[in-house]
Amino acid sequence: MALGSMVLGGATLGIGLLVGGVIFKATGSKLSDKADEAYSQARRIEKEVKKIVEYFDELSSVAEGFRTSLTNVEEQYMKRLSILDHIINFEEKTEWPGFLDKEKILTENTVLLVGLLYQMCKIQLVLKTEKEDGLNHVNKVAVNQAVSNADQVIKELNYVA
Repeated sequence: MALGSMVLGGATLGIGLLVGGVIFKATGSKLSDKADEAYSQARRIEKEVKKIVEYFDELSSVAEGFRTSLTNVEEQYMKRLSILDHIINFEEKTEWPGFLDKEKILTENTVLLVGLLYQMCKIQLVLKTEKEDGLNHVNKVAVNQAVSNADQVIKELNYVA
């Protein structure tokens, strides 16, 4: 009887292991599929993050160049405005015919710089994309043109002054 009990117990254990193995295989397969899906999703997210980082690097670079140019124009403007302020408020010259030729040029250049600053402030650093889920476009063409114009104007003003 002990032998029969042992055989019956062994058979039951074998069937239990067989059923457990089938369940374990099904569960493992599902977990494996979920792991593959999670890995695939992580790769897609990694690509999107890389694209966003590249976009912000480009935007940062373009914005820094624009900021430098804008600051340079503002410094030139403030320098001339200070001199013009002295001419008007301390020398009390308010009539155009009373200005010396170099003071007239200074005034005209200051007005030119105001116009340049106005044009530069109208530049959009980014252009809205047509795609609903896409990134905006960095407006490199307009920014580079504005920086080039500013450099040219500053060069000509320094030549005159």
